[in-house]
Amino acid sequence: MSQGEDILRTVLELANHHDADAIQAYLAEDMRFRNPITAESDASGMHAVHSAIFAGFPDVEYRIERMMSQGDSVVVECTVVGTHRGEFAGVPATGRPMHLPVAFCVEVANGKVTDWRSYFDTATLMRQVGALPTPAEAAPAYH
Repeated sequence: MSQGEDILRTVLELANHHDADAIQAYLAEDMRFRNPITAESDASGMHAVHSAIFAGFPDVEYRIERMMSQGDSVVVECTVVGTHRGEFAGVPATGRPMHLPVAFCVEVANGKVTDWRSYFDTATLMRQVGALPTPAEAAPAYH
């Protein structure tokens, strides 16, 4: 296992313990963070995203499906599960489950994350929490 894989596993385990502050120790000061909801930010943006996720989904869990690395690059595919019990992205708690496939592409240098890119379908997430209709709900009724 590479150093990058070790770091990524540690960060995701800290996320599973809902410890946004401890995650910061693994992030370079000048890191870049990008995801479909917040666009580009930095380590403070990553902290804010995790804090929002932990508040909106207090039982959130990142389940690693597979991880690959080459050099300083690590790619992980996860399923993120949880229950929408608090406000998230402006959506009040619905009590609905989230089961979201995500991928992270991460660069590590000198024992710190320097770049983190998150990939997931925001429409799927919003449908799961009830902010958007499912395709069946949105389809017009034909008679």
